Amino acid sequence: MNNNISLDTVWMYWEQGFKNAPELVKFCKKSWEKYADNKIIFLDKDKLEDYLPKDEIEPLFDKGVHIQIRSDLIRLKLLLRYGGVWTDSTVFCSEDYHSWLLKEIHPFPVWRPKRDRLIASWLVFSKPGDQILKLIHKHLWDIVVKKKYRVWEDTDSKILKNFRKWTRSYFKRAYRLHGADEYAEVISLFSRMPLIRLFSGYPYLVFHYTFAYINWKSGGKKDKKDNISGKDSIALQQYLRVEKGDSKEKILSIVAKSPVHKLAHSMEINKKVLNLLGSPRSQSLIE
Repeated sequence: MNNNISLDTVWMYWEQGFKNAPELVKFCKKSWEKYADNKIIFLDKDKLEDYLPKDEIEPLFDKGVHIQIRSDLIRLKLLLRYGGVWTDSTVFCSEDYHSWLLKEIHPFPVWRPKRDRLIASWLVFSKPGDQILKLIHKHLWDIVVKKKYRVWEDTDSKILKNFRKWTRSYFKRAYRLHGADEYAEVISLFSRMPLIRLFSGYPYLVFHYTFAYINWKSGGKKDKKDNISGKDSIALQQYLRVEKGDSKEKILSIVAKSPVHKLAHSMEINKKVLNLLGSPRSQSLIE
């Protein structure tokens, strides 16, 4: 195991190896390399044993473990053991993270990316042994590895589908009546064992719901005004993927509002836009 890891070390993971990754992933990888120097660790399935015990890795690759939950548990294990910065391989970094991320004391710098989640799990920063991450890890490990429950999509039944349809309608009304705080707290109940046992499975966003539940029960803050805006951090993806926009001025104005931008590996971004985002001139405009 490697113990010479500083708090500003960046962790990135692509299960099949970065050589085989989509071009967008390689682009995001370069955006972090620019600021991390040699303090960046690129992991794939075969390299995990360099940093984690074999008996902690093997259960994650059981047939029933969803790839997203596997990735969630990998990031939790690495940060609990070593600390540092976890970024998903589809996150574009447009500003030196040393100037903003290392000032954060909360493990989730991006707040409220969508109405049904308080935090973004694609960017996590912590010291070794963070208590919030410990609680999330324990819960996920128990339901996924020990009890071998599967994500809901793999165990759907007619009853479950009807229940989910009803709850979505109910939660929409709750959101309109009470706002985002109560909505996140109520929906966090989907991470609790009674519902998981009842439906023999857990929701895809169990990581987020588990955090929301912990935050609720601990009396944690409901609004992190000093954190990165979740809305701003996904605006670039919205513009490029949904609106199919390619305006240079619009792209630069979006990028200037957030130091990180969550994209998706399935996105097809033309080279003109990638060159714009990666050019020194665009960086100077952002700064």
